[in-house]
Amino acid sequence: MWRGTLYLGVVSTALAFYLWNKGFTLVDASTGSLFFFAQPVVGTLLGWLFLGESLTGRFVVGTAVVIAGGVLATRQGAQMTNDAMTNDELARGRQVRPNPPR
Repeated sequence: MWRGTLYLGVVSTALAFYLWNKGFTLVDASTGSLFFFAQPVVGTLLGWLFLGESLTGRFVVGTAVVIAGGVLATRQGAQMTNDAMTNDELARGRQVRPNPPR
């Protein structure tokens, strides 16, 4: 019994926690946040696939909200990057490129 408890505490909890946080140090914050907010969707899909959990309309709505949030965050981040580059070029006195139309 104690070996099973030790395994659960060390391997599946502490090691997973370490690897999860180590992964976040290797990617941008914006990319990491997309994985963070996708956790409930992936967990629910895995529960449905392996444990026979039922998927309801709430899951579909929640998934749509998570995906829409990811798309909006990605677009807004790209626009902010373009604006920062434009401001940096202005500060250096270089020619400014117009932002592409959306």
